[in-house]
Amino acid sequence: MPNLLKKTSVIILNWNDFPDTINCIESVLKSKTDNFNLDIMVIDNGSTDESPKQLRLFIENYQKQANHYSSRLEFIQNLKNLGYAGGNNVGILKALENNADYIFVLNNDAAVEKNTIERLIHTIESNNVAIVGPIIEEYAQNNDRWIVEGGRIQWLKSELKHGTWNMEHGEQNTNPESMIHDSRSKSQDLYIPGAAMLVKKEVFEKIVLPNEYFLYFEDADFCLHAQKAGFKIKVAEDAKIKHKVSSSTSKLGSPLLLRYHFRNALYFNKKHGPILVKILLWPWSLWVIFKQTLKILIGRNKKESLAILNGVIDFYKNRFGKIE
Repeated sequence: MPNLLKKTSVIILNWNDFPDTINCIESVLKSKTDNFNLDIMVIDNGSTDESPKQLRLFIENYQKQANHYSSRLEFIQNLKNLGYAGGNNVGILKALENNADYIFVLNNDAAVEKNTIERLIHTIESNNVAIVGPIIEEYAQNNDRWIVEGGRIQWLKSELKHGTWNMEHGEQNTNPESMIHDSRSKSQDLYIPGAAMLVKKEVFEKIVLPNEYFLYFEDADFCLHAQKAGFKIKVAEDAKIKHKVSSSTSKLGSPLLLRYHFRNALYFNKKHGPILVKILLWPWSLWVIFKQTLKILIGRNKKESLAILNGVIDFYKNRFGKIE
């Protein structure tokens, strides 16, 4: 079991989704079986619904009932939506100020199973790694379920794929290799999905989540940056969470999400890709432009194709951060 003297901060980012956030908080509280030093920081990312009011009320009620050995809950409200990285960085910097030894970045639409955080900490302490993620059981509205074992870097793709098992059919969509990599490895293709990653403070003292993406690719960028700096990462196969697929981001709308995907994919490939990928970036983007223009001309998925084209244009015009 982990060193009980060390402090762990859980960062949960909320945007217009307080019911899921409250369920996430409760799952963290229930998962904690030992009286180790744990606090929970809830960051509201400029919500326009009842989230600030409801989350404050939940935390106030919890604090009234909490005893000496209970976890500490803190609420921080951002005045505007700072994106995934910007919102989480507010909590991460606060956790570092509070002398946290470990910081657990957790999506608000996730539910933590019993002993998960302790097992993640134990994995770090017993394997000499700095970033660790749990096994993730993802589920969609159509009841499809997958087991996710880390993420895999794929160059010249608009989305990054996870190493997953289809629970219903027993099919593996991606075949993960060794679940541990370090900076000396030639195949730095493993990253920990941002839905749940436990990070040693030493990493965040040197590297923060990149703000320029606003949404998507931040977790892969962060993990690649960390590995290049000499930090090891690993998936803990004895720790597990459940995660709704795109519970919050789906509210933004499909075309806008596609725009983020393609803009950020181009930026990620340019920033981290090997020489060949950087050379192929221009013809790849030309192919995307040709394909989406053709779809628009024949009247097929015009909104989606226009959003993708705008994402490519955003990249070449260096328009990053939140898309207004």
